[in-house]
Amino acid sequence: MSFLMTFEELLPITSAVGIGLMVGLERERKKGDGEERGAIGLRTCAVTALAGYVAMVIGGIVLLSVLLAVTGLLLGASYLRSRDRDPGLTSEMALLLTACLGALCRQDAVVAVALAVILTLLLAMREPLHHFAKRWLTSVEARDGLILLTAVLVILPVLPDTYLGPDESLNPRVIWKFTVLLMVISAIGHLAVRLLGASRGLALAGFFSGFASSTATIASMGVQARSRPDLLLPCVTGAVLSTVATIVQMGLLLLAAYPPAFAAMQWPLLLGGLVAVLYGVAFMRPGHGQVSHDGTLTPGSIFDLRLVGFLTLMITVISWLAAALLAWQGEHGVVLATAIGGFADAHSSAISTGSLAASGRLPVDHVAIPVLAALSTNTLSKAVVAWSSGGRDFFLRVVPGQIAVLTALWAGLLLT
Repeated sequence: MSFLMTFEELLPITSAVGIGLMVGLERERKKGDGEERGAIGLRTCAVTALAGYVAMVIGGIVLLSVLLAVTGLLLGASYLRSRDRDPGLTSEMALLLTACLGALCRQDAVVAVALAVILTLLLAMREPLHHFAKRWLTSVEARDGLILLTAVLVILPVLPDTYLGPDESLNPRVIWKFTVLLMVISAIGHLAVRLLGASRGLALAGFFSGFASSTATIASMGVQARSRPDLLLPCVTGAVLSTVATIVQMGLLLLAAYPPAFAAMQWPLLLGGLVAVLYGVAFMRPGHGQVSHDGTLTPGSIFDLRLVGFLTLMITVISWLAAALLAWQGEHGVVLATAIGGFADAHSSAISTGSLAASGRLPVDHVAIPVLAALSTNTLSKAVVAWSSGGRDFFLRVVPGQIAVLTALWAGLLLT
């Protein structure tokens, strides 16, 4: 027991010293040599972190404040001496933060070490971060990124999570999440294109984004296809491959809700997924949409705010109509309910149908019809979104693939 207590007492001390050594090692490599070398290095950071811990133990927040004030004065004098050759304040602020992290070891050494790792990474990645901010990231992309952060961190948390409006069908937070999702998916596709080239980047972005929302992914791909006609075929590939993600996720949801329900749907899902993959890959062209000579595509806006707002409004209207029809018809049947729900989202229909089968209220051999009905109406929603977001050329290439996938799903049911 005494050994454990000794270890618990030594852990925050060793953590504080380790934090100082870790940050100091990175600064030591950057401080230079000779009379012009920087003032902050390995020993300075280690001593500062340990001093922060000791100050917190002896005098608490009061003594720590005094330590930080004295350290700040010393750093100010050091900065005045070296500002001509290095006007930055990174090292000085890093040392103050090191003192705070050393003090934090008194209360939570694990959090302090984790923050120290982040600090060290930020210090070590100076050149890549500067290159990203000054040369790779454009002013338009920086602006769009700030808009996205505002939407996620400022607006979303304050929206009420309750159903309002006619038939209590409109949830402000859910609607705004869809708006944010549209912007995020568009940003993922934009960055993937710049990093990997249009042919590979949009295909991967479309597939992985489809796990969040295939409809939103098709909308975002349509936005890019409309603004960049040269990316039409890669956008079609990404849009169709998002349907593959929908089918995979549908199978996983059925498997989690009720494994026999998944067994009843395995052939339709397998055939539908296979057709989606083949159709999407057919639009991939070797060398089409590859990166330019400087390693990037011509940068532009990450998303179109006006079009994102329009698509959000359209999905909101579809959701309200589905709720109104459901209230009007009542509990007319599982097929009608799942078909109406499929206009907005097919996955919720899979969960509800699987739950009904698991509870014994719906025979297993009746699971496929409601699920495919939801997928059918969801395909109609995707067709509308494809037309409104990407225009005629995008619509004429995406919708035949959706029809082929839907036909394969129903054919799989017949085979079963």
